Amino acid sequence: MQRAVDGVAGEGSSPWPGTMPARAASTSSVRSARRQTFIILGGAIWALLVTILMYRALPWEIFKIAVAASVRTSAIVFLLVGTATAFAYLLALYRLPDHLTDAMLAISSNRSR
Repeated sequence: MQRAVDGVAGEGSSPWPGTMPARAASTSSVRSARRQTFIILGGAIWALLVTILMYRALPWEIFKIAVAASVRTSAIVFLLVGTATAFAYLLALYRLPDHLTDAMLAISSNRSR
């Protein structure tokens, strides 16, 4: 039994009532991420312009140092997130949590599973 989403049956529709098709969910997630990125970047640019033009409190040399430190910190964070994502993917791919659970249950007297 397939349910039509937005009046269109077939590809892209979800077989479970009340759920979104995967394509629509990913599209809305991408739009939401783009919107959040635009808002964050807009706020950062606005703060930078106010600091430079209104207060005139950010000389060029200090700006370059701040940008270099920010890029370094962002690179470290992205490296950590990327590594954690790859590690989680490999754990799921090799079903390591299932194997560890089975190994622990093999030596345990509690057989509730």
